[in-house]
Amino acid sequence: MNATQTPQDKKALKSFSLFKPLDKIFYKGSLELLKKPLFAIIGSRSPNVYAKEQTAVIASKLAKSGFNIISGGALGIDCIAHENSFPNTIAVLPCSLDLNYPAQNKKILDAIKKDGLALSEYEANRRITLASFLERNRIIIALSDLVFIPYADLQSGSSSSASLALALNKPIFTLPHKMTESLCTQKLLAARKANAIYDVDEFIKTLGLFFDLKTLNASNDEVLEFIRLNPSIQKAQEKFGALLFEYELDSKITRVGLNYRVN
Repeated sequence: MNATQTPQDKKALKSFSLFKPLDKIFYKGSLELLKKPLFAIIGSRSPNVYAKEQTAVIASKLAKSGFNIISGGALGIDCIAHENSFPNTIAVLPCSLDLNYPAQNKKILDAIKKDGLALSEYEANRRITLASFLERNRIIIALSDLVFIPYADLQSGSSSSASLALALNKPIFTLPHKMTESLCTQKLLAARKANAIYDVDEFIKTLGLFFDLKTLNASNDEVLEFIRLNPSIQKAQEKFGALLFEYELDSKITRVGLNYRVN
């Protein structure tokens, strides 16, 4: 599916689609995911190996620590974030929900629509346009509490998203890179408009204290603590048996495929 540029797109791009008012929004999945702190992870479709590895680690640990991850469903950083935080993940699409973009991500996008949360402001059969990427990005930033850009080049979609995050006073975090790599985030760091993550566990611990996340504070609930770290239904049932049914009835946990999710 290729993006086509119409006169309306040119006007939208020129007038900063990032600030376009939101008229309506459509969803598939669970709106419950909007109730927890949202951590946006956005970035390049072609990140380096280091950024890929760290994005996977950070997305996974954040999802287990009480955050839900929000991103744009794209190749590269977005997809890595979704896959490693699933099912605690939200995808905002640049097309209508009856379509999947990009087609290569159909498997994870279909899974998110079923067991995570997918959002779009477009009615059925709306294909991508150049403006729709910027319009998608503004929703991601607006909904997020914090923004993580692991890797991004200058003049990229992530660059414009960073500008919106700054305008909305959303804290931006990134990774330290070589001087010739990820020039967008290098520029943000140089201008002190973003903070680098040097220790992932310490970073998440600090966030947990700020947001008062249960998983990062002392918890007396052995069942919930176990499921957060070992979401497999089979493993949980082997350890706790029929007790899990009580937790389901009390809406403390929900079945998502072969896993449990802590509510």
